[in-house]
Amino acid sequence: MSFAPKHWLVLVLSMPIEFIEEARAEFDNAFLWYKARSNLAAIRFTIELDAAIQKISVDPERFPRTHQTV
Repeated sequence: MSFAPKHWLVLVLSMPIEFIEEARAEFDNAFLWYKARSNLAAIRFTIELDAAIQKISVDPERFPRTHQTV
């Protein structure tokens, strides 16, 4: 069961943030791990991830790039 939408897009000054399939799979696995222990923990995990995405969308230069795809 996947909780995340297939493609998360957040507009950042007209530039979308798109999560690669590996990141989505990592979220799905983490969500299921939390859900197996507590529905509330899974919900809180998602809320925290949404908060982090919001921070990135407001100030994308706050977090340096560690990988760049050419």
